[in-house]
Amino acid sequence: MEIDMLIACVEARRAIWDASSKDHSNRHIIKKLWAEIGTILDIPRVFGQSKQKTVKDVPGPKPALPIFGTTWLFTLRYNIGKLHEAYAGTVFRQGEKWQELRSVLTPELTSAKTMLQFLPELHQVTEDFTSLLRGLRDGGNTIHNFDLLANKISLEISDSGQFTGICVLVLGRRLGFLDKDLGTLASRLARAVKEHFIASRDTYYGLPLWKLYQTDAYKRIVQSEEEYYDIISELVEVAMTEEMETCAMDGIQSVFTSILRAPGLDVREKKAGIIDFIAAGIQGLSNSLMFLLYFLAKHPDSQQRLFEEVQNMYQITGDSLKEAQYLHACVKESYRLLPAAIAIARTLETDMELSGHNIPAGTSVVCHTWLACKDETNFSRPEEFYPERWLPGSDRKSTQNSQFLVIPYGCGRRMCPGKRFVDQELHLILAKIVQEFEVKFDGEMGLQFEFFLAPGGPVNFTFIDRH
Repeated sequence: MEIDMLIACVEARRAIWDASSKDHSNRHIIKKLWAEIGTILDIPRVFGQSKQKTVKDVPGPKPALPIFGTTWLFTLRYNIGKLHEAYAGTVFRQGEKWQELRSVLTPELTSAKTMLQFLPELHQVTEDFTSLLRGLRDGGNTIHNFDLLANKISLEISDSGQFTGICVLVLGRRLGFLDKDLGTLASRLARAVKEHFIASRDTYYGLPLWKLYQTDAYKRIVQSEEEYYDIISELVEVAMTEEMETCAMDGIQSVFTSILRAPGLDVREKKAGIIDFIAAGIQGLSNSLMFLLYFLAKHPDSQQRLFEEVQNMYQITGDSLKEAQYLHACVKESYRLLPAAIAIARTLETDMELSGHNIPAGTSVVCHTWLACKDETNFSRPEEFYPERWLPGSDRKSTQNSQFLVIPYGCGRRMCPGKRFVDQELHLILAKIVQEFEVKFDGEMGLQFEFFLAPGGPVNFTFIDRH
């Protein structure tokens, strides 16, 4: 299988950073190096260890993620009992322990049957969300700072790995984050998680002075982590004491109860797993929703075609979602142009040959899928939002392997365990919003990098009633 993709090889820590740049993803630098050097780029280490501890190669049963920035220090501090047990979860674990946690904590999250059981409850959540949108519009039908509302619906329904679910999915209950008058807890939690990602980005891309003393960015990481740990831990404790009363539907309870009853794990490991499933989901799901709405707002013909497909889907079911080809195409095209995660990283245990280059064991390999998705070698007119390219018979895909480029949840065994849920929820929310409203956006949406791609600046959408 041949795909034109940039593979960046890093011994210990990325050396490319620009302190003056607001775009910390450095995609302009990476793209320039790709054009000048080729698809295999060797980035030497700076201020790092000579080798990272590796666990397993990319296709193996226990694939390792590179531990960059302050994460290795968090892991160390957890191991000596000086930091919250949040970092004992699946995100920062490696090897045998990672495999144990993943196999015990995630089966319900990856089950297609479980996701179908959630549809009725998620349908009600989306109904409440569209009602909230209708009530919060100003006189011009505009909602200012829509990102705050997107965070609320992520809190009410979502999960992680890179994304997944909090209340309905993980805790088996709704906590009222979509209540018009209830926003303090939701705002605190969303703000803490966002700050954690930004501070992690700042330590990752800046000079690593945090290794010598506690820099401002390092302090922000610790403070924000403690904030969202305390909030989520409290929610988990309440849900644990009310386990049998959380939700009437067995399917809704299944994820939470499966974690609580997981054999061989202590309470803090179970709690850590739940926190992992919550934190990244707030950013990932909400950002993906905003990007989707933005593309449709800027492409009214695509929005109209989508409306014609979903307008008669009064009760959205698993079967109706499967049959909505254009809905799937819109979501996939948005993932291609603006994925929440712009690259995939793994650490090699064994030597590997890529495009004629020998990559030694111990190398951190970063596959820049976002750049590959915008390369003319892989897609015709790659900068255009054109959902039709994903419909049968389209000639807009330059490679038959294009489906392997659009992987916003990662791939392989370390793929986001909440992939099914987030993908299903994005389709459901988008269908419901387009049924109810014509969506408009004035101007262009900026971008900023917070380890996930995120909208930059105010996000103001206009929602005009269709009926």
